[in-house]
Amino acid sequence: MRLRHVLGRKFSRPAAIWCLFTLMLSCITIGLIVLSQHALRLNRDRQAIQQRESLQQDTLVALWRLDSRLGPFLATLHDPISHVSGDGPDNNFVKQRFRIQGLESKSKEQQHEFVPLDNSGQQPGKESDQESDLRLASLTATVSANAVIDSCVNLLLPDTGPSSQTSAPTYTNEVNLYANNLQQDLQIAGDSGQYSDQLSSGGRELLNRNTVVQQQVAMNYSDDTASQELMTTDESTLNDPRLGVSRWTAPEKRLMTVWVDDQLFVIRSGQDWPNQLEGVWIDWEQLKESLATDIRDLIPGAKFLPVTKEDTFNPAVTLAALPARLVAPSTLPEKELWSPTHTSLLIAWFTLLAAALIAAASLRNLITLSERRATFVSAVTHELRTPLTTFRLYTDLLARDMVSNPVDRQEYLETLRQESDRLTHLIDNVLRYSKLERTSSHLAKETIVLGDWINRISPRLTTRLKQADMILVIDSAPTVCWKTDPPAMEQVIFNLIDNAAKYAKLATDKRVHLIARMVRQEIVLTVVDHGPGVPDALQRKIFQPFSKSAEQAAETAAGVGLGLALARQTAIAHGGRLSYQPTPGGGASFELSIPTGVADKSPD
Repeated sequence: MRLRHVLGRKFSRPAAIWCLFTLMLSCITIGLIVLSQHALRLNRDRQAIQQRESLQQDTLVALWRLDSRLGPFLATLHDPISHVSGDGPDNNFVKQRFRIQGLESKSKEQQHEFVPLDNSGQQPGKESDQESDLRLASLTATVSANAVIDSCVNLLLPDTGPSSQTSAPTYTNEVNLYANNLQQDLQIAGDSGQYSDQLSSGGRELLNRNTVVQQQVAMNYSDDTASQELMTTDESTLNDPRLGVSRWTAPEKRLMTVWVDDQLFVIRSGQDWPNQLEGVWIDWEQLKESLATDIRDLIPGAKFLPVTKEDTFNPAVTLAALPARLVAPSTLPEKELWSPTHTSLLIAWFTLLAAALIAAASLRNLITLSERRATFVSAVTHELRTPLTTFRLYTDLLARDMVSNPVDRQEYLETLRQESDRLTHLIDNVLRYSKLERTSSHLAKETIVLGDWINRISPRLTTRLKQADMILVIDSAPTVCWKTDPPAMEQVIFNLIDNAAKYAKLATDKRVHLIARMVRQEIVLTVVDHGPGVPDALQRKIFQPFSKSAEQAAETAAGVGLGLALARQTAIAHGGRLSYQPTPGGGASFELSIPTGVADKSPD
């Protein structure tokens, strides 16, 4: 049966089925591709969000860690609270300590100079010290004293700036000024219950860190009395970010960090002389390298950049202790190379592939079986037509008594008997094969003697070969015991003999050999003819059931192509095997190997 294509071409039914299967599989595959792309995109977005959140959390922890370290460090740069000489590890970040004098003059044209200080903050006893002179020369060549004065004098010297500076915190920088502005905006905005809603999380964290830094600086940079007062201050007041930033207001104790020409300085008002500044030139390269090392476990490859009043503040990445901001690397390593989404998609694709292969194999088997059944019906119809036609013709002649010659009558009756045997053989093969395919039928095994069994079935085999003018030659029938199903084995041997009678009847050598022998507890029966043999192209199909069409049946010997398939299935059911080998010199050899099923002994 055929289906017509939309373009007018004819498709066979299997081709149409395969086209429909391919179309359905393509639609499912396209749908799964779209679903996979969407799932992977969502997974990438989820990973990016998680990575950003993780980076924000790590940045917050890193800023707290660094500010906690930098507060005491900055407070003790000028006068360490332990009164040591300053030879500790933090001294490695100090390039030069200096003093700037003569600030009582208001003239902007006056050129000030740096005066070196020793570690204790006093003038050195040896002004000819070469190392000090070299550091001072480097400082003077890098930045001018007037530039340092312009950047901080208004905040550190109360008598030269606005009177409001007397309420400034102990420690200040550009970040502190930004925090103070935030604080003032919050105080203007309303009561304490509103500021958390009006301020970002980064701003709140910056206020909190700024408060802690101010506390640390005050504790490390105040006299004993001020420290005692600080320790007795109400803890709830210290934790209030709106009140803690302006607690330490002694003008003579102020510190300030400032950037001057990309150089970092820690400046304070003079302790002994009011109109002077004392400062520390920080080695920023070493300090930021040390800071990056401190947070390497959180943010590998972090960098630090200066923050000046011209910059736009981002409180989420800005240090409170220094006017600097943390810059994370632009590309962070992937934290999740394989996710449950990838696993789910892999399972889905594997399932689709397995289902497609199973469906294709099942569809192929169904189509093949359907084609074989159609071929079988066609071949059986052809095979039945011949004997039925013969039956109808000869029985009609005999019934009308139109055959008067006894010899002719006997010939007609013999023909009817042969066609009846042929029809019976065909029906037996079909029924036996159907029984083997549908059920695992119980084999009625019994112990027989191989030689006696061959002698018992040889007349039937001889009769079948005689119809094709061929003779049976039995070679070496051993007298060994064999436990098997005798009728089933007889049918197998008869099918092999019948196959030789069909295809080798035109051979010059009319002999068909039945060879029986014992090989390693197996009975080996071989049927050998001297006909044309099996062509190479058909050797793979000879044991397939229903492999012979009506056209092939008409062109070749009679039959439906079921005898060899039935013989192999029967051999397999007995635990044996049936194989084909070409006969040397021409012909076909079919070898049947079946286990004896009994102990190794000969009959009495």
